[in-house]
Amino acid sequence: QQVAANQQTLAQMQQRQIAVGAMQQTAGDMALIPAGSFVMGACTNVGQEFYGGETPQHVVAVSAFYLEKHKVTWNLWQDVRQWATNAGYAFAWSGAGKEGAHPTYQVVWFDALAWCNARSQRDGFTPCYTNADGTVYTNSADMSFTGGCNWEATGYRLPTEAEWEKAARGGQINGRFPWNDAHAIQHARANYNANPATYAYDAS
Repeated sequence: QQVAANQQTLAQMQQRQIAVGAMQQTAGDMALIPAGSFVMGACTNVGQEFYGGETPQHVVAVSAFYLEKHKVTWNLWQDVRQWATNAGYAFAWSGAGKEGAHPTYQVVWFDALAWCNARSQRDGFTPCYTNADGTVYTNSADMSFTGGCNWEATGYRLPTEAEWEKAARGGQINGRFPWNDAHAIQHARANYNANPATYAYDAS
């Protein structure tokens, strides 16, 4: 609770600084997602499919946080990974990317944790993920993690499930997608693999 209160206070201070022009509302390529509550869970009211654990809908409070505006590019992934291996990090997979500016894929969760720590150290921040003994998590080669996350650290980390859903919903309530004029999707609004024969809401 104290950590959440500290984050809320920090976010409020940042908002006041933004208001007076003392700082931008982004940090590099990141956007500030404001603190607040939202309705989390599958929107069964519009017939959204769901898996176990995604229902019933419930209200969740989330502290303010920064989120990358775009997925990690293949160029950035390789740059940080090279820095990390030179610094003694070990990864399970190399990852892949169609082009340098395209999103990285073929990455396991464990490598993502270590990569976040490496990027944090490279950029001068305190890493978030630690081993059980408190040391920095730098070896994901065996795809094992028994440590935890230091929520007070200043470095990069993966968003929690609630943080990701809050940001992805874009402020919308009871909608399948982050727009409020329709419960359908088409290529004019998103880059995805269309399958209108299977999904009635796919209007591409």
